[in-house]
Amino acid sequence: MKDIITSSSIYNAFILATEQIMLNKDYLNEVNYFPVPDNDTGENLSHLMQRIREEIREEENIKDILKSVSNAAIKGSRGNSGAIFSQFFQGFEYKCPDTTSLHLSELINCFESGSEYAYDSLENPVEGTILTAISDFSASLQLFKNNEIGTGSIFEKSYEELQKTVEKTKYQMKTKVGSQKVDAGALGFMYFVEGFISGIKGKKANKTNKTNNDYIEIIRETHIKTHDYHIVDNYKYCTEILLKNKKSVQKEDFKDILKKYGDSIVITENKTYRRTHIHTNDPQRLIDIFREFGDIVEVKADDMILQQRLTKVSDSEIGIVIDSIADLPLGDLPDFAYMLPLNMIIDGVSYQDKRTAPKNISNIKSATSSQPNIEEIKKFLNPIIKRHKHTIVLTVSSKMSGLFERYLEYNKSNPNISLEIVDTKLNSVAEGLVVYHAIKKIQEGIEYSELIKFLESSIKRTKIFVSLKNLDGMVKSGRLNQRIGWFLQKIGFLPLVSIDQEGNGIIKRAAFSNKRNYSKLLNEIKINKDKIESYALVHVNNLEKVRELEKVLIEILGFSPLYISEISSITENFSGDGSVAIGYQLKENYE
Repeated sequence: MKDIITSSSIYNAFILATEQIMLNKDYLNEVNYFPVPDNDTGENLSHLMQRIREEIREEENIKDILKSVSNAAIKGSRGNSGAIFSQFFQGFEYKCPDTTSLHLSELINCFESGSEYAYDSLENPVEGTILTAISDFSASLQLFKNNEIGTGSIFEKSYEELQKTVEKTKYQMKTKVGSQKVDAGALGFMYFVEGFISGIKGKKANKTNKTNNDYIEIIRETHIKTHDYHIVDNYKYCTEILLKNKKSVQKEDFKDILKKYGDSIVITENKTYRRTHIHTNDPQRLIDIFREFGDIVEVKADDMILQQRLTKVSDSEIGIVIDSIADLPLGDLPDFAYMLPLNMIIDGVSYQDKRTAPKNISNIKSATSSQPNIEEIKKFLNPIIKRHKHTIVLTVSSKMSGLFERYLEYNKSNPNISLEIVDTKLNSVAEGLVVYHAIKKIQEGIEYSELIKFLESSIKRTKIFVSLKNLDGMVKSGRLNQRIGWFLQKIGFLPLVSIDQEGNGIIKRAAFSNKRNYSKLLNEIKINKDKIESYALVHVNNLEKVRELEKVLIEILGFSPLYISEISSITENFSGDGSVAIGYQLKENYE
């Protein structure tokens, strides 16, 4: 290895380093254990490395190369290890001089700076993780450099020490004792270093290369693949938010603001961007906070509890899949029920409905919904289907969304699985009621074939009425022509919206005041009061009105609603602020 490293060697080193992680993505997923065993470290690090490969620039000036790497890292980091890796790249670039070549000692200083940045990014650094791997490798580089063992051997000997460090991570954390798993993040850094050394030694990038490292084979042989370990985590969502044009609040002050909303906080930033990783129970609340500190560029929130569930076999033969349009209390979903959050596009940024989509969507001028593509469907459904003998998917009305067709497309490409795709021909609280009763039937032990028959009847017996406070949402979402909408608003026109048997949205009644509209909704209930078996209520920022409606309905029907919930952000986008809806199900003999 030469004492002087050229810009082309640095470029090649990063290409090979990122490649090495991507080649070992699946194994990194397998050994993933900390901070939660969600089997996604390989996915997250590969996503980061792919972003770097796409955006790295082959420049004469090494500083410019590293700037492109650090920018890509902030934008592409995912997960805990990804966030730490990203901060490592910020420190690496910070220490690099503005030059076309580096002396070996300068490169070693870059690694040391990267290590310092990685530690500084964490509120509570945990040893036995990627942090230890970065720190020990950096310390070894400095040690061997100071001992003057010969510059050509510095990286190789430090790499040997790194192998030992990674092996020790099996035993460093109490949660890992007995797991015989090395830390996935630390192993990922070892892969990175392996590729990096090859690059600065002059090896050319080859995307078909696979590691020949004997140590890695030893790790594979001794790895015991099991998912019986129980991780206790106080928070549900692994959330990441990327800000651009960030305001001048200091990183430490920003951390202090976030502490009461979660833990595992990692903040990575440069002059333009700030990426935050945090485990929290309320991503939507965080979104509102982050909007005050810059322009949101990217948002992601992974359900860590779901990811852990998917690594274990379910006790239920039947799994049920719903979408976020179905309005019901999500906190009550059992182990065998799964919610697919649909996407909302706001100012060019994709948010997840009922997870990261901002509250009060009615106040946002430009918001549209987006259904998942077939690859997203595959990623979501595949592990669920493996958990159950039978899987049922209940979708929002096919007349209102293409989601039903996407699932059919998936089913056609997987003919040998037991998967039933059911078009509920409903939305919102009505869809939620169908889901609610299906879950109860599964909990009671209903047979799969009988459940299919029950769902057919349940859907036919379920109705919905939506009382709109105004037409703002209908006009904004494009469901009502702007000029016609303006005219109807001018004369005070307010529809009572429902859904027909085919799943089409219809205007059931019309009024010219909120009071009359509300009265017409109650009349629909009074007409059917002896037939109604159960009901539920949902709303958009109008809990007071819903509570008032609940009291009246208890007087009319003689029993309480099954639940009261908020309306999906996607539905809110066209129903508008203040809207209230009732979904009810008729008794079986009134099908």
